[in-house]
Amino acid sequence: MSKSDRQKYIIIAACVLIFAAAIVVSAILISSSLRLAGQPEDISAEGVVEAVPYEPKPETQAPEDPWGSDLWAQVQANLIPDMLALVERQAHVDEMLLAELNSGLYTFEDPFVVVDPYGTAPLSALALFKTDEPVRISVHVPGRTELANVDFTFEGYNTSHQIPILGLYPASENIVTLTAHTRAGAASTVELRLQTDALPPELAGDIIITNLAQPENIQPGFNFTFAHKTAFDLNGDYRWFYNDFFLRGFAMYDYNGHMVFAKGSYHEGDVLLIEVNMLGKILSVFYSPYGMHHDVTSQNGGNLIVNGSRGHTVEDFIYEIDVETGEIVNRLDLKNILQRTRFEGFPVFDPVDWFHHNATVYEDGYIIISGRRQSAVVKLSWPEGELRWILSDHVGWNQMFKQYLLTPIGENFEWSYGQHTPTILPDFDNDPDTIDIMIFDNGNGRFYDTWQLYSRMVHYRINERDMTIEQIWQFGAELGFPYFSEGWSSALLLENGNRLGAFDRYIAAHGGSINANIVEVNEAGEIIWEAFGTSDSWNGSFHVYRVARLPLYTPAANDLRIGIPARVFIP
Repeated sequence: MSKSDRQKYIIIAACVLIFAAAIVVSAILISSSLRLAGQPEDISAEGVVEAVPYEPKPETQAPEDPWGSDLWAQVQANLIPDMLALVERQAHVDEMLLAELNSGLYTFEDPFVVVDPYGTAPLSALALFKTDEPVRISVHVPGRTELANVDFTFEGYNTSHQIPILGLYPASENIVTLTAHTRAGAASTVELRLQTDALPPELAGDIIITNLAQPENIQPGFNFTFAHKTAFDLNGDYRWFYNDFFLRGFAMYDYNGHMVFAKGSYHEGDVLLIEVNMLGKILSVFYSPYGMHHDVTSQNGGNLIVNGSRGHTVEDFIYEIDVETGEIVNRLDLKNILQRTRFEGFPVFDPVDWFHHNATVYEDGYIIISGRRQSAVVKLSWPEGELRWILSDHVGWNQMFKQYLLTPIGENFEWSYGQHTPTILPDFDNDPDTIDIMIFDNGNGRFYDTWQLYSRMVHYRINERDMTIEQIWQFGAELGFPYFSEGWSSALLLENGNRLGAFDRYIAAHGGSINANIVEVNEAGEIIWEAFGTSDSWNGSFHVYRVARLPLYTPAANDLRIGIPARVFIP
């Protein structure tokens, strides 16, 4: 296909997009008149002591279009002093909490309870008390339906107790039950009434409509979003969020039971990566001059491997942070590895953002990276950067790279275009020569060949010995244009074998609105659960970037580190 033909096709396809988007937006505007059921009236909770919340400067209420605004510049200018001030305030909170715990005043029957102790996780609480006899504690937070209940039993029998309470509803009096179990099998309960505030403006207008098509087959858990740091339940109710809306649009929710967020420069410049627990306490702070965008992963729960930028190009640089010292110990510039001159991978070629590195997965001395602008998923050694294979349409690659291109086999094979979130799947075929991966195939550029615009989740099997690739499963092509996701989005395999896809749909009309359809399907492609997210904001946007289905309580639930200073690695 000549360049002039390609340009002509792009113009025609753009017209089709705008026309179809207008139809979709009209439907969304009609549906956006729906509202979720009202919350209960505010009721003051007696006996609940609330800590003074930390309020970041500037105020967290974002303008209608905060990207590129003066507020973001202020956040960047005050990045390090504001973070140090937050860490210091949380250290003072720890001192007060330990003083209350050790005062001897609080028992299981009459505990000290504080909602949002660190001022950063408003739908959480902390109960502190001591018991004469060692007991094991369970917590129950009732949901509006059984699938929305939160139940967790903490490890070990203790006499000193620090109990995080997660999954509270906003603007509600939450009735929480704690149960104490003795080694002899006796149990006693206490009921707590915890009042929470209304959602902040950044979330208050969100509308999440859910359809539990097969509730008996659903994967339990909560839906964690990556744009804003939130978790909503299977009914569409927010049950947790981190109250800083100037964090970068990425998250690692599975770092040794904690989370890693980033604040600061998106491209080259000062950025802070913070390790946080579910109560919102900062455990570690790492500094980098290379910015942070799209993704971070870890070496099996150890060092952090971060997407960064350096030099006159962007989103083509990877670095590794030693989490014991805070030092940057490895760097890899993709300009020295891959072909910068290839422009067939995406409808628009950008010599500065030529790769658009949007995901990294670590596996046994290798990393698998996703380059959206090249429509390429690449496996290479870490940190050496030696190429292993390239998953990509073969068009436009120079001769030196052709030995690394995978050859498609089998029926109904399709390449992915403009993809996101490659993840490594379990070994389905018990073949040591193969690796199974899941990708969200956005489909940008697919119309070069078929004139069809759709996005999908796709499962590929790669034989690394034979250098072949086979398509095993897909879902989304059958949904067509209404689920076409021009950017962002994710695909994950769930614990029960279902697949979770976040179709983060950008609609060019109506001010650039973003709406999300989050779909859980089984292997047969049957929809088990679906959520549609919109809002009553000025353009109706609801943006998730990615979604993960996870429990609120992790194996690190006991690892609160109250009284242990945060590790701060800022030069």
